[in-house]
Amino acid sequence: MTDTDRTITLARLDSLGPHPIDGPYVTDVWSGVIGPSGSMLLRRAHQLWQVHGDPVTVPAGDLANWLGLGMPSRVVDTAKRLAHFRLATWDGSTQTLRIRSHVGHVTPRQLERIGSIAQRIHHALTALEATA
Repeated sequence: MTDTDRTITLARLDSLGPHPIDGPYVTDVWSGVIGPSGSMLLRRAHQLWQVHGDPVTVPAGDLANWLGLGMPSRVVDTAKRLAHFRLATWDGSTQTLRIRSHVGHVTPRQLERIGSIAQRIHHALTALEATA
């Protein structure tokens, strides 16, 4: 299969925590762990589901371009990264990325590594959870 023939299916997976994948915790905290392309892929998947339903199959090249990655292989690398952090599962044989609809907090070790800005946002957002 060439890159021009490749498609990727994005499907929902069960929730793992309180934070929706299109919310500020993913954008402002998890992005320090999974990188901007991982954060953007989560948000774009949510957008695609709203418009086209779940699951949705898209041309890999179009998805790569929409994410600013250029090459479909970089989408696959991003999918594998999301799977590594348990925010998704990746099945390379079917080219299916199953993404959790909600995610949990970053771990204390991850929190140490993402820097003071993301740490402050984490603390502010989790404090809001505690009062809700």
